[in-house]
Amino acid sequence: PGVPFLESGKNASDLKGN
Repeated sequence: PGVPFLESGKNASDLKGN
């Protein structure tokens, strides 16, 4: 995870969760 601009829905959540 770590690419918020790719899938602002899923990956952004992953970024914030990590």
